[in-house]
Amino acid sequence: MATYKEVIALLADFGLVDVILPFILVFVVTYGILRRTQVLGKQKNYAGMVAFIFGFLAILVTNVVTGINIVLSSLILVPIFGLLLALIIGFIGGKVESKAYKLAMAIVFFLAAGAGIKRAGFIDPRFADTLLWPLFILGVLIGGGIYLFGPKKKNEKKEEKGKKAEPVAPKPSAVIDKPQEKSGVLWSDK
Repeated sequence: MATYKEVIALLADFGLVDVILPFILVFVVTYGILRRTQVLGKQKNYAGMVAFIFGFLAILVTNVVTGINIVLSSLILVPIFGLLLALIIGFIGGKVESKAYKLAMAIVFFLAAGAGIKRAGFIDPRFADTLLWPLFILGVLIGGGIYLFGPKKKNEKKEEKGKKAEPVAPKPSAVIDKPQEKSGVLWSDK
């Protein structure tokens, strides 16, 4: 009977960690960005082909694959920290949708990414220690201050003074067809 260690070693021998997972990561991220920004138009075929090419180019360069593996080993701590922070915020009665939570998660992500990039050797460690981290901390302080204490969004609909807004009854999004029609459709958007 094979143990899980033998199965993982077999998958690693097949190239799961060095080829398949980095290809899937680069492909999905590139495809998502191209579809979201619609740089190549609204057709999915162009975005898919460009993402496919970027995925293969990423696995052809072995330094990139090694760097991806090292950076991802640091970034795996971000979701764990996010869940723990969400649990703590939930226990004290706060909301996870708050600006402070989003800012904390962004800071943790960039800290983990910076540590992974430094550990991967993409930047010179002396440069990271003397200039990059102080600039990052300064940017976090300034950006966090602007994000938390900056101008608030104005409500688009301003209510008149003295009048209260009347509640609006929700409208159904679909009309249920009568069973006598036997059209084969349970509901239709009319």
